[in-house]
Amino acid sequence: MKQSIKTKKIFLCRHGESQANEKNIWSGQRIDAELTEAGKKQAMLLGEKLSRYSIDAVYASPLIRACQTAEIAADFLKLPYSFDPRLKEANYGQAEGCSFDEVREKWPGIREYWINPVPMHFDARFPGGESLRDVQDRAWQALKELVENNDYYHIAVVTHAGVICSLLSSLFVLFPRIKNCQVFPLVYEKKTFRVGGKIF
Repeated sequence: MKQSIKTKKIFLCRHGESQANEKNIWSGQRIDAELTEAGKKQAMLLGEKLSRYSIDAVYASPLIRACQTAEIAADFLKLPYSFDPRLKEANYGQAEGCSFDEVREKWPGIREYWINPVPMHFDARFPGGESLRDVQDRAWQALKELVENNDYYHIAVVTHAGVICSLLSSLFVLFPRIKNCQVFPLVYEKKTFRVGGKIF
C-alpha cells in the first residue's frame, strides 16, 4: 500500500567513527577528520541497516567524516548522495581541538548544556561558537526543505552528534550519548516533525 503523501520519514544518522573520535578530541567544523577503519565498517553496516527501509535519497553534511559515511552507505544502497552545509556539525568555537577532559575542565557548564540540552539552555555556546538554537534553526530549515521540496518518502541524512542531539532536544527528547552510525527516525506529517520508529 502506498504511503500517504502527507507522511514522510527522515532517518537521522550520525557519521562513523572519525580519527578525532578515536582520540577523544572535541571536533566541530574546523576539526575535519577522516573515518577510521572501524568507522568505514560502521558506514557499511549503516547502509545495510538502511536498506531495510526503502531509502529514496541520501543527504549529508559536507564535512569529510559525514561525506565518507554517506558515500559508503549510499554505495551499498545504490543511490547517489548530496550535500547540504546546514547539516554541518556545530561550530564549537574555542572548544574545537580540545580533548574531552580539557573541555570538561574549562567549560563544565556549557559542556553539560550541549550533552543534556533543555530549552532554558538553548542559547548556550562555547566562546566563539554557535548556540544550540543556531544549530536547530539551520538544521530544521534544511530538513523541512528536503521533505517539502522533493517527492522522496524515506530520506537518510548523515550528520553529527551535536546536530542530532540539538534537534531531538527541540522535540523534548534527551539522548546524550549518540553512537557512531546510530539512526534516529523522524516522521514529518501535517507540517510537523516527531520522533517515529525504533532507534537503531
